[in-house]
Amino acid sequence: MRNDETNEAEDYDTVIKRVMKSLEEICIENCDDNLENVLIVVHGGIIRLIIDYLDKSFNVRNMDNLSISKIIYENGSFTVESINDNSYSKKSKAVKRAME
Repeated sequence: MRNDETNEAEDYDTVIKRVMKSLEEICIENCDDNLENVLIVVHGGIIRLIIDYLDKSFNVRNMDNLSISKIIYENGSFTVESINDNSYSKKSKAVKRAME
């Protein structure tokens, strides 16, 4: 890569392949435990890559830090259900104001 002075940076194809493999492994491992929900915390750049890879109809450019995106894994397939959800933050602010 042009800006990688160490020659250690991964290209897009390598990154997305590695990330999607890991994501699928996490989902498969937790499906065996009959868990309904799994929380995965990742860097904003990685979640943007995942969402854009799975569904290009979402605008990932203006996602907020600490927002929640929901991806469903079912029968070996991923579906992006929602992105950039900040409703939890708004609710906590309302509770904080009510307590003041």
